[in-house]
Amino acid sequence: GRTLCDRVIRACNHHLGEGSPDFDHVSQLVKLVELSLHGYDICAAVIAQSSPLYMEKIIFHIEDYCVLVRNCFSVLWSGLSVGKGKKNLNPRDKLHCQMQALSFLLLLDTESAVPSSSKVPIYTEDAITTFKCSCETMTKEDASFLIEEMHTLFNRFLTGGRSSEGDGSKQCADASSFYSLSAVALIVVKVLCTTSHYSLASAFLDEIESKVSDCECTALGLGKWGIKIHSTVKAGGESGQAFTECARALRSVSADLGDREAHAVLEGCSLVVWAVESGHNKGFSGPVLLALFSFLEEHQQALCVSIYKGFAFAYESMLASQDILDRVLLYCKATAGLMMTELRKLSNENLLVKAITVSNLACGLYNRRLYDQAFALVETLCRDLCKNCPVSLSIDKQLSRLFMLAVQTSRRSGHFEQALDWVILWLKALGDKITTHMAEPVSLWVKTKTDAAHQEDIRLTLRDGFGSDVPDEKVMLCLLEEELRAYKEVAADMAQERYNTLCDLLDICHEESSHTHLRAIYLCEMAQVVCFQDFSEQTDTAVDFTHEALRLLEVETETPENADKLKDDKAHALLWLYICTLEKNLQECVASPIGGNDFDYEDKQKTQASILVYERLHFNLAAENQPLERALDGWSALFQRRALPSVRNPKQTCSSIALTAALFRLMGKPLKALEAYQLVIGLSRQLADAQGCASALCQSARVLLAQLEQAEKALASDTNADSRPALSMLAVLLKAQYYYSTGQVDCGVRYLCEVLKEVNDQRQSKSWYLLRAQTFQTCSSYLSLDTTQLPQTQRNCITQHINTPDAALNESLKLLCSLIYTLVGGGLYGADSSSSSDVRFIDQDNLVCKWQLLSEVLNSSMKLVAVRSSCGAINAARHQCLEALKLAIKLQALSCAELLVMKAELELMQGEREESKTDLDKVRNLLELCTFSDQVKRTDVKIKPRKGRPVQKPQSPLPTMEDDLQDILSTRWIAKEPVVKDQSSSPPLKAQPCRWLSCLAHEPDCLCPCCSEPCLGRATARWAATQANLVLQLDPNEANVSFKLQRATLSRCKNLTSKLRAKLTELFPAKGNSRSSLMHDVVGRVYLCMALSGLEPRLNKACGVWKILEAGLAFVDSTPSPVLTPVRAGLMATKAIASLMLLAAKKGCTPEELFSDAWTWNLPKVEFSDESDSEASTQAESKEKADVLKKRTTARRAGQNAKNAPDPPAEKVQPKRQVKGKRSTAVHRSTSSEDETLVSTRRGRTRRQLSQADTDSMEEPDKMRSIEEETNEVLDISIEQLRTSDTEADDNADSNLSLEDVQSLLRSAWLSLQHFPSPTIYPNLCTLLALTMGQQDPNTTAMLHAQSLGVTVRHRTIRHLARCLKQKKVSSELTDRMDALSLNELSGSVSNTSTEQRLSQMENIFSFPTVDSLKFPQNHCQDFIQQIQHIPPVTVCLMSVLGVKPKEMGNSIILSRLEKGSAPVTVHINTSKQRPISWMVEEIDSILVEQQVVSNESVKAIWWGSRKTLDCRVEQLLKEMEGLLGWWRSLLLPLSLDSELSKQSHQLCKALSARGVTVSEEMLKAVLSASPVLSEEDLKIFAHGVSPQWNTECDQLLHCAVSQLSKRDEPKGHMVLILDKYLQKLPWESTSFLKSRSVSRMPSLHSLLGLCLQKESILRLGVDAKKVFYVLDPDANLEYTQDQFREWFTELDWEGVYGVAPDLGQLEEAVATKDLYYLGHGAGSRFLDSHAALQRQMRAACLLFGCSSAALAVRGDQEGQGIILDYLIAGSPFILGNLWNVTDRDIDRFTKALLEPWFSAESGASLLDHIGPARQAPQLKHLIGAAPVVYGLPVHLQ
Repeated sequence: GRTLCDRVIRACNHHLGEGSPDFDHVSQLVKLVELSLHGYDICAAVIAQSSPLYMEKIIFHIEDYCVLVRNCFSVLWSGLSVGKGKKNLNPRDKLHCQMQALSFLLLLDTESAVPSSSKVPIYTEDAITTFKCSCETMTKEDASFLIEEMHTLFNRFLTGGRSSEGDGSKQCADASSFYSLSAVALIVVKVLCTTSHYSLASAFLDEIESKVSDCECTALGLGKWGIKIHSTVKAGGESGQAFTECARALRSVSADLGDREAHAVLEGCSLVVWAVESGHNKGFSGPVLLALFSFLEEHQQALCVSIYKGFAFAYESMLASQDILDRVLLYCKATAGLMMTELRKLSNENLLVKAITVSNLACGLYNRRLYDQAFALVETLCRDLCKNCPVSLSIDKQLSRLFMLAVQTSRRSGHFEQALDWVILWLKALGDKITTHMAEPVSLWVKTKTDAAHQEDIRLTLRDGFGSDVPDEKVMLCLLEEELRAYKEVAADMAQERYNTLCDLLDICHEESSHTHLRAIYLCEMAQVVCFQDFSEQTDTAVDFTHEALRLLEVETETPENADKLKDDKAHALLWLYICTLEKNLQECVASPIGGNDFDYEDKQKTQASILVYERLHFNLAAENQPLERALDGWSALFQRRALPSVRNPKQTCSSIALTAALFRLMGKPLKALEAYQLVIGLSRQLADAQGCASALCQSARVLLAQLEQAEKALASDTNADSRPALSMLAVLLKAQYYYSTGQVDCGVRYLCEVLKEVNDQRQSKSWYLLRAQTFQTCSSYLSLDTTQLPQTQRNCITQHINTPDAALNESLKLLCSLIYTLVGGGLYGADSSSSSDVRFIDQDNLVCKWQLLSEVLNSSMKLVAVRSSCGAINAARHQCLEALKLAIKLQALSCAELLVMKAELELMQGEREESKTDLDKVRNLLELCTFSDQVKRTDVKIKPRKGRPVQKPQSPLPTMEDDLQDILSTRWIAKEPVVKDQSSSPPLKAQPCRWLSCLAHEPDCLCPCCSEPCLGRATARWAATQANLVLQLDPNEANVSFKLQRATLSRCKNLTSKLRAKLTELFPAKGNSRSSLMHDVVGRVYLCMALSGLEPRLNKACGVWKILEAGLAFVDSTPSPVLTPVRAGLMATKAIASLMLLAAKKGCTPEELFSDAWTWNLPKVEFSDESDSEASTQAESKEKADVLKKRTTARRAGQNAKNAPDPPAEKVQPKRQVKGKRSTAVHRSTSSEDETLVSTRRGRTRRQLSQADTDSMEEPDKMRSIEEETNEVLDISIEQLRTSDTEADDNADSNLSLEDVQSLLRSAWLSLQHFPSPTIYPNLCTLLALTMGQQDPNTTAMLHAQSLGVTVRHRTIRHLARCLKQKKVSSELTDRMDALSLNELSGSVSNTSTEQRLSQMENIFSFPTVDSLKFPQNHCQDFIQQIQHIPPVTVCLMSVLGVKPKEMGNSIILSRLEKGSAPVTVHINTSKQRPISWMVEEIDSILVEQQVVSNESVKAIWWGSRKTLDCRVEQLLKEMEGLLGWWRSLLLPLSLDSELSKQSHQLCKALSARGVTVSEEMLKAVLSASPVLSEEDLKIFAHGVSPQWNTECDQLLHCAVSQLSKRDEPKGHMVLILDKYLQKLPWESTSFLKSRSVSRMPSLHSLLGLCLQKESILRLGVDAKKVFYVLDPDANLEYTQDQFREWFTELDWEGVYGVAPDLGQLEEAVATKDLYYLGHGAGSRFLDSHAALQRQMRAACLLFGCSSAALAVRGDQEGQGIILDYLIAGSPFILGNLWNVTDRDIDRFTKALLEPWFSAESGASLLDHIGPARQAPQLKHLIGAAPVVYGLPVHLQ
């Protein structure tokens, strides 16, 4: 039966092989085969099978079995893979068919002896993966189906092994086949583990293992442990036991394994490794990791596999197992060594390359800062590579990485020597590729040297590192140059390392070598190093290096190949010659901190500072920068052709030219700077450096606002966006500056605000800080615009960031100085010279930044000086000017000439004519030096630098007091011209004629530096203008000389402008006719000075004021420059004043009388008709007398001054020996005969000689309670009254002038200055405009009057508040010491605001008006009325002298009375018909001068007699003051609280109005309230001055109202006096009608309102009598004072010091925390100056009983200044001080009479209530009793 079936099958196979085309025939044949096969199986079932799969082999071709099997598998597998249009099978059916196909492939494995050749696992994995993906999520059913299919496949394969149990060979064959199936089983297990079917996987392996129980299979055991490891690790458990069992299983494997079994075991190990890799997500614990390594070790040793994955496990897991780190590293290191040893035996180098991936583990250790462990691992590989580096090894990615790890790990672990060793080994390992790949190792060498810079024994250079094994000269030069380049890129100070490297380079390129050109380059490099650090002990100076480099370059032969390089190197050497010379000048630094003491600027300090400046002025401005110009000329010639020259380093050359441009700008040569920037722009474009080009364009635009469009295009083309935001913002800022200069403010503000927003957001960058400083400078310019040019809405956009021009410039300068300090340390500018910085300017970028910063500092300083001087802070401006001048002199910049002229201007503003003259002489000498050069020929220097480190010099100790004195004594003082003291022996010497600058007489086409350089030309023009003002002040008769100088100034400005325009047209031909605003401000100021001078009648003919005004206004109107706005305002004001004088001359009256109709009350002319007639006749004769008056000599003017005194001889003017009489009342002790004459002839009386008894009975002369530092507090100002006629009119005057035109001019000028007024012209404008308004608009008049007072102190307070606000925003250190600054009348919302909000409120109070001019005066008056409502319950009286002409005191007084809830009352008082107010001011000045002379008297009788005479004069002066006020004193008295007063005043006002008499109800109320102290004559004068319609009936109405109020109580209340700089000298509080009242002073209405914002102050809480700090007799020279008060103060339990000076910190704490501060010696500025006082909020009321403690010094045309103003600004609510010098015993009597009753009084007692009685305590009740005054508000006891 079997034979038949076999033959049938063979026949069918034959027919199928022939490929019959009939499909039905083929189908029949297949059915026949199936039937025969079924029959064969039936027959075979009863007979033992002799051969397995016999029939299968027959079916598939008996002749070529393997080919048929493979083809059959391919057909089936491919058919399943590609559907060929048929419907796809479902995943399970497909898997079933694939398993059937795999059964054919398994037939091949039974015939193959090579296990690795089996492809069954690959196809199995593919089939299972496809099945898994098709199922999406493999469920348990899917997994079971997979296992079932695998069992079916395995059963087919294993069916033949169970029938022959006794045949050993058969069993071995079956076991061998089983090992082949193990890979397939493990693949199934892996998939099941992936889907977390662990139980099915384990069961599957158990079942497979049970089928071959007679064969021990290690692979299946490893598979089971792999399942357990994966499940455990996946669950986060520990699997150490499983790793141990795996290792044990591997150790039990026999050494003579067959190939198939070994392959099966390897697959089991792979499953275990996969389980670890895919399962764990965190590091293993120590034991588990060791167990894993134990398994891996067995895995490697047994099977010799790659250890790469072992190192991967170590990298991922070992990092979390620090406890066993050493053991793990030991394993890794040993394994790595074994691996390298074994792989060296192999011929394939790629295996060695793969082994180097072990560095991943080292990188992991390095990243975890395990540097020693990483080095231990990588060291083995590196040392092996040092011996023999494979050729196939990549240097960049493989070799360098390993050596880099070795260097970095050594460096980070602090083993710097070891790191340097590895760098050298690295370089040697590079072999002949060293120059190609040296950058990275050399860079690490430099970084290691940087880290090890503090170690003395570290190797110096790479040359030293190679030792004896030095490469050849060419390679060594490359290495050293690369080392030098790397050092230059380090930001830290690597000067020492650069020096040592250059020493090696110079040693190689020695003088006898052929490297002459290279040696010159290295010498220039050496100069750059030595320039910034002291190597004097090792080598020559930097200047010597540059000179030697230039010498070598000059002797170098020029060839076509080296021509460009030679020219470029020469230019570099010249540049560094200049820089080295400049740095040498900067080594000596004399500087002091920014900011000064505005009010205690001592003469001695000023003189010493000036002398230090003068001593450094001996240099040639024109010759110092010749090397720089030669360098620029060299580069200009080099880059003339279009092609790029073959220079050594084009980028370096470009940077050097940019550095040259920055230096030219710093030196004050803008044209040269522009020329250099054009070279940079062209070269950057050739180098395709868009950013460099844009930067040069922006810097060029900083010099001249041009090429902005090109800069924007260059920035747009720069794709590197990360590096250009600051530069882009600079371009935007430049656009804002351009629009400012052209008057397009709307566009400019928009761009400025954009930059402000950016700079506030960006930080941590030098470029951004510099841009921020530049932005603040631009803000200052915009904020200086008037309200017409910059409306309120646009101004608010800027003031959100910064409030005032002064604050903006100050903030800019602070930022710049901080940057300078950061980059170069202290001592260069505005910082302590003892400080230093580690950062050095070695690299090119920092050098450019340094010079840009210094240039910005000078520029900002000059702007700040101008702004500070314009707002009255002359001392601060002078201090700032000196600081900038010191820096400019160190730099030998051309700007030092202009700064010195500015200092002369400042001195002149304060009346310091001699100092101003000295400064101008110094400028003249400096400028005259520009005509010659005194260069010294140099001798050749032998350059021999030595390597090593310089010896560290010990730091100098801080100077002691003796050292300071020694410095002062060793200073070379400049002698001044001697003053002739013996006036009787010879007449005064005539002053030497002033020498002009010689360049002022040069031709217009002159090309000397003073005529061609814009900076020097500007300085000469300003010199001429200042000299003109000085000449006029020294001698008004020299007006013609002054006007010649002014005309020369105008001519010079015109010539300079023409030359500058021509040069700019040459530089920028595309721009056309360029316009420059360089000289605009100088021209404008000259016109203004000439116009003001022309107001003097005797000077009008010389200058022609109307022509000047016309020309000046025409110039200003034709120029869009905003800097001329103040000039235009001044010209308009001058025109208004000239018009007033002309109109007054036409009408035959005074200018004040022109506006009499605007005032309700005017001086009645009936009473003074005779005088009026005589005055008219005098005016008729004035023209005839004009010529005579002009010829009067100085003696006549002196006599005219004396005529105003009561009855003195002509000699009684202030002593001539006091050179600075207008600055101070302090006179040094002298015994000259002149002093004796002055004393003996006092007031024209002869002294009665006292008897000896009378002399003995007199008390000892009191000591003047003054200290030397404060003798200049009170200044003596002589006011010269000009009596010449004002009736002469210029032919050019407008004949149609009217008072309305005058008022319009004044209004326009005032509105132009209101936002940032000058205290010299603004008060005069305010009072003149108030005079024109009169009582027609009482609110506007009073507002203007209030605005005119305290301008300087308002500016200073605004600066102080801005500083406080900034501190508050930056830190929380400013506590609530300024909390609650409010009296009860203010709203409750104020008291609840924060400190910052209250500071902002105070800032708003003190700020100047900025409302639009079209809203004048409505908005101004609204704000003013609101301010009046915040006045506390006091009466405020504002008094100021009205002078029509600037710098003129005048004889009219404007008096305004302000009270909360009442309309303001303002009156105009003409004092010229009686003792004028000017006489009273002169009288008090004269008394104080004579008192100072008397204080030096040593004869007791004369001393007492003179002082009593002075006391009488003060008493008489008080009577004159009271008589001057007349009925107006009613305005100085508080109103009665009687309700009848309002009723009577209202009725009287109504009745008078019905009779045609107009008078304000508030004025009537004041008169009626004060009627008890007014005489009948006072009432009569008041009545007749009200209106010409006043008659007898009006008199009756007035007397009736007075009688109705006669029996009321005397009014009580506090009076606050706000006085101008003249009236504050007079003791108003001691007049009879104020003596018994509570009176205090304030510098301005705004100061009063700011003081009223104090809430937690003693104003509200009261004074705690126990919280007092006193300073008693700090100089220990007032024994009487100590005896009087020391014991008493101790009994009162006060804190304080006596007999010694207080500690500054102690005093600062006391005034900030105590309630009362007593000082009995001076004003205390020596102990607590303004700078210290303003650091904290002052709480204490100050009792300053020393000399002149409350005096306000008036210098020149400035307002009064004194330390008490700083105390008020700091918040002190009450300051008692003396107006002049006092003696100790008398003031002690006053002190005791004041304090004893006050402290004995009950709670709530006011200190001011006891001042009146205390004035009677001194023996000299007027000279001493009238001296004390109070600033602030009343304080009372708790």
